[in-house]
Amino acid sequence: MSNFSYERIRQARKDHELITLLDEYFQHRRQFQFDGQGNITSFVYSKSEGNYHVELVLDKQGRIVKIVPREHLSDQEASQLEVLIKDTLLDDTVMKVGRTICFLSGVQLERYFRCKDFQILPVPDHAPKSLQNCPFLLEFSYPASSHWIVNGIRRQATEQKYLILLGLFLTTQIQQNPPLSPYRWTMDRESKVEERCYGYTYAAYDTVSDAFSDTTPYQAADLIPHQLYYGTMLAALTVWSAANLELQIPASLCASFEKVGRLSDIDYEKFMRACYYFHQAQQLWSSSLSFSLIALVTAIECLAGKNKEKCKTCGQDIVASSERCIICDQPQFQVTNHFKKFVETQYPAMTQFPEAMGLLYKTRSNLVHGSEILLKDSQPWLSFMNNTKALQQYDVHGQAYLITKIVLLNWLHSRSV
Repeated sequence: MSNFSYERIRQARKDHELITLLDEYFQHRRQFQFDGQGNITSFVYSKSEGNYHVELVLDKQGRIVKIVPREHLSDQEASQLEVLIKDTLLDDTVMKVGRTICFLSGVQLERYFRCKDFQILPVPDHAPKSLQNCPFLLEFSYPASSHWIVNGIRRQATEQKYLILLGLFLTTQIQQNPPLSPYRWTMDRESKVEERCYGYTYAAYDTVSDAFSDTTPYQAADLIPHQLYYGTMLAALTVWSAANLELQIPASLCASFEKVGRLSDIDYEKFMRACYYFHQAQQLWSSSLSFSLIALVTAIECLAGKNKEKCKTCGQDIVASSERCIICDQPQFQVTNHFKKFVETQYPAMTQFPEAMGLLYKTRSNLVHGSEILLKDSQPWLSFMNNTKALQQYDVHGQAYLITKIVLLNWLHSRSV
């Protein structure tokens, strides 16, 4: 087993793919080992008709440290297993095109945009359409595998990456076609009730193809300069106007994806975590404004890192405050100095709005510690336009959304080439 290419597996971050492959090859695991915290440190594979075992030793992150033969493994079996691993996981060079249906709210997509490894385009003419939830196709290239489960993992991982990044780089929210789920009650405009499965498809739709779809029937999208697209707070929230319902795309979109691809491993993981929280904040916006706000500030904290600015005497976080209460003289709108400096570095205009940042951080702290729930969640029947506190909370969330989007974008584009 010494010639197994698990170092290449680790370098390519394909630990989960290898575990998936061995699950199917050996058909079952046995003899799980756990550490004191309940984490799996190793497990053993075996075949029912064989007299050998193969052990996978894992680190705390669940990555494979080494592969150990526990019993005699014949040369033929070892060779067969290594060929399977190399052919399925390491030496596959075939690129396929994945395809998924997504939706835009309030805007439409009648033109196409193509970057090096992905494109967005309208669904075919014969597909159902709606302006309220406008469907479109996201297509992307990914490294395919001859193993159907591994192939599905790679396709899904690439799809998720593009969806999360597009949600940051574009000014509109993108909804993904829901996966197959149990039947649920649905109701049409005439109040006709039926039990149906959520989802959208059309004739000849396929999730995998050998090539990108033909875009000659469509015009290319007009691109908006980067500064104009992201340059104002209004642009970060406004995705359409009465005069222009077509999805707007920044001219820097390809450059943004290229910058992501050039990040160091540490910066890439940090940035993708931040984008994941931003994506979750978008998805939670309609269902829980409270959790959405928590996710937004957490996205910034993913990039800011741990607060290292502690008081040398008491060891507590050093906080900054925009003002003090005129009655008790206590500091108001507090935010950790580390967080404040990071945001102001990535978004210098925030120095003009110190109260806004302190207020959103204070609100987020109250939510995390269970001392507050935003009124939109606890009292959804309230109209925020008729309630001062609800309106203030809604504004805090809107400011957090703007700050987070701009901070993440500026952090990415500030990285050296």
